[in-house]
Amino acid sequence: MKGAIVKLFLVFTIFIVYSSGDGSDYSKKYENLDLDSILSNERILKNYINCFLDKGPCSPEARDFKKDIPVFMQSKCADCTVVQRKVVLRASKFLIEKKPDEWKLLLSKYDPSGEYETFLLEELKKQSS
Repeated sequence: MKGAIVKLFLVFTIFIVYSSGDGSDYSKKYENLDLDSILSNERILKNYINCFLDKGPCSPEARDFKKDIPVFMQSKCADCTVVQRKVVLRASKFLIEKKPDEWKLLLSKYDPSGEYETFLLEELKKQSS
């Protein structure tokens, strides 16, 4: 269960981080993302999750992010800035705690081996220490 939650978190976080930029400069992408507005709006959050799970239409930002989710997971966010990592961890924690079923679905789709989930759980532990 923890693995599935971590996967969903990662997927959602990656999406949030990716969708905040214009795609022209990865190093600055998502730096000004209003994560609170996404996480606090059930409709918007559900649309993002449904897009990632191929259960609904995607906004242009969600579609672009969805394409990059596997890259983010494989690299374990190696190219992310400090701010981007914080966004990913915060979004993941939110999904794990508030949307565990959706988190599990995202993990099963994007991290079936559980490799990224293990990494993410370790990062969340470091953050809370």
